[in-house]
Amino acid sequence: MSESMVLGYGYGDHGDRMIVEDDVFGPPGRSRELERHIAAMRVKEQLTFGAEGLEGVALRFGLYYGPGGTDALLPR
Repeated sequence: MSESMVLGYGYGDHGDRMIVEDDVFGPPGRSRELERHIAAMRVKEQLTFGAEGLEGVALRFGLYYGPGGTDALLPR
């Protein structure tokens, strides 16, 4: 099992379309900084799902909750 995050689906406006598990996870990041983080999530999930003899699970968390939880994301 590995921890992941919903931003691995790509940071941006997906419109009214709901993102589901069958959508591509880890598309190329829109900036070098973002790609660095998405690449790490992509590798972690590849290792999780590619382990021989094991069934992989990734918990893709949503956004952070609580006071100040998303303050760092809003300027981006």
